Amino acid sequence: MRVVANWFQRLRDRWRRRERSPTLVEQYEKIAKEIDPYDLQRSSHDLSITDADLFADLNQPYQSHRISDYYSEEGFKFALERYGLLDKVRTRGFTDLRFAIELGDQERQHIGLFGTKDGHEHLLMDLMMGRIRRKAPEGLDAPDDLSLLSIEWMMLQNPAEEFSPEHPRWPGQDHPGLGLNADVMLLHVMSAKRLGLDGVVNHPSRYHVAFIGGGRVWFLDPSVQGWFDALREALSSADLTDATWMMERGEVRWADEGTAIQWLPEDLVVPTSDRLAAYFRSSFYEEPRAESYARAKARGIMIASQTER
Repeated sequence: MRVVANWFQRLRDRWRRRERSPTLVEQYEKIAKEIDPYDLQRSSHDLSITDADLFADLNQPYQSHRISDYYSEEGFKFALERYGLLDKVRTRGFTDLRFAIELGDQERQHIGLFGTKDGHEHLLMDLMMGRIRRKAPEGLDAPDDLSLLSIEWMMLQNPAEEFSPEHPRWPGQDHPGLGLNADVMLLHVMSAKRLGLDGVVNHPSRYHVAFIGGGRVWFLDPSVQGWFDALREALSSADLTDATWMMERGEVRWADEGTAIQWLPEDLVVPTSDRLAAYFRSSFYEEPRAESYARAKARGIMIASQTER
């Protein structure tokens, strides 16, 4: 009877897994495997070579005409359609979607997405990104520099909506969000994996931007991660919106000095290579992280708005 019960349990678990809807990560990973790289790189300009291309000054620095030195503009738009991102924008009532793309150099490429609703065109996404290198931290497997996809600036907004109790205003926001942050960040991760990069790095301008990453992102500097761990713990009883506004108003302070804790936009990374993921689990990272956490705890973190009541 026990053998039959175990067999039935395995069969039931198998059917439950089949019935479960795939996560966003699973959906994107499946799509990434299905996409032909040719569709990401094809361009209507590939077959048109001008005199300027033939006689360009060879002393000029190299400038790619591709996004992240890989995607053609057509390929980039194809990817957003294939992953379903643009359809999600359309379900929010926006039509006539158009892109404004300024490639510049590889470290600062500017991409804007515009959409029309109720007869007005709105800026929906404003993105500054590029490929950068960072000095390899001590303990990283194979001591080469890190190659990263950098998000210098990213704004996703829905100017056609108003703030509400369910979606309150956060510091730095002029309009409610578009509700697609997870999708866009995951697209960056898929891109970094396709390009063979070590990770996706951004520089969170405020507390809530770093908090939202949860356990999937780490500050590249372990001492910053330890400090952030202590800060997140001190604010754990507060709603995220309240917590980020307390940071904005300077109400979160060091208990030993009474000075406001200043937020610094340090490198925050989603690892996409095995070697960088291993580094974040290594003693080279965990030990200084723990030491920094202990120092922050020793200083103490207090909320001025609570102590002054």
